[in-house]
Amino acid sequence: MASHDTNGTKVYRRILLGLCLLTLCGILAAGLWPFNPHPKNEASWLGNEDGLLFGDYGTIMSASPFRAVNPGEELPCSFEIWLEPGATYDSNVIAAFYTHENPQQFRLGQTADNLYIRRSSPDGKQSGRMSILTVNHVFRQGKRLHVVVSSDKENTTIYVNGMAAQESREFYLTNRNFTGELVIGNSPEENNSWNGKLRGIAIYDQALGVSEVSEHFDAWAREGRVEIAEHKTALAIYPFDERTGSTVHNRAGSGPDLNIPPYYTIYDPMFLEPPWREFRANWDYCKDVIENIAAFIPLGLFFCAYLSTVLRFKHAILIAVILGGMVSLTIEVLQAFLPMRDSGMTDIITNTTGAAIGAILYGSRFAQELLAKIGAPTQQQTEIPLE
Repeated sequence: MASHDTNGTKVYRRILLGLCLLTLCGILAAGLWPFNPHPKNEASWLGNEDGLLFGDYGTIMSASPFRAVNPGEELPCSFEIWLEPGATYDSNVIAAFYTHENPQQFRLGQTADNLYIRRSSPDGKQSGRMSILTVNHVFRQGKRLHVVVSSDKENTTIYVNGMAAQESREFYLTNRNFTGELVIGNSPEENNSWNGKLRGIAIYDQALGVSEVSEHFDAWAREGRVEIAEHKTALAIYPFDERTGSTVHNRAGSGPDLNIPPYYTIYDPMFLEPPWREFRANWDYCKDVIENIAAFIPLGLFFCAYLSTVLRFKHAILIAVILGGMVSLTIEVLQAFLPMRDSGMTDIITNTTGAAIGAILYGSRFAQELLAKIGAPTQQQTEIPLE
């Protein structure tokens, strides 16, 4: 009988160790896959027509930072873009101007099927003050879009396909918002890439009027390609008509050319982004939190069982929770070097919470009674031999 009990204990110990290792390997694979620090940049020329095709992981960026023409003045400005979205519902950043002093000074992107522009105050002391302007139900997969964001000192207007779609006297932009690094197809700080066809971009240090916007849209609708005459206030015009090479040339103004890097990269990747910056008041964020907690429950449960019944550690629950936190921290640190993943502290908090729930579940009275009923060793049975 004693030999039978010893053999049963050895089998239990091996199964439990196997479950621990399997869970750990599964979590590491899910958190780091694909483990590729230099993925191919999926931004490529369309070939037989003007424009770039952005895949799931594509980005381009300015060859050098944009400089303000008159740094001491706050001038009107406009941002114009021609594109075809690859998805009706998505969440991404299409274009952004970035500086270290004011990282979110201008963002244009998609949330669900809505278009948004977002900016923080150009005053470094108020860089935390965010403003957002949204136009609902803009994006349709494969549908051509001409978007103009025009702003003066009194008013900002978003035009969609030649028509004014949103207007605000509280949201304003100046030429200061269009300085620094221009990143297109992705966020400058994290993996938030856009999918679709990009046909052209133009940047001005003046507010475009209704007639100019309508003229540009009509020309595109008629010709099917971006054709903009030399504009005296243009900082940059990119018609994306090269069709080959790694450079998108600026056809007007003082702005730099754009580079198409061979590898998908994040311009200035976040390292352990704080929770208050990661928070989003939407279902996708809640789903990620739930999934991260659920993924680490088995790790906390199995390791707590192994530590308490096999290694007979006195504080097995605490050790299992610490182990869960260390595994999560390791993953998040490594993700900072993987462009297709994001490094953030929210995952560390949620993963550690999941490990704690798993460990507490194992130590609960219900779990111990269930183990006793099926004849498995329980937390209280410390007489299990180690050999």
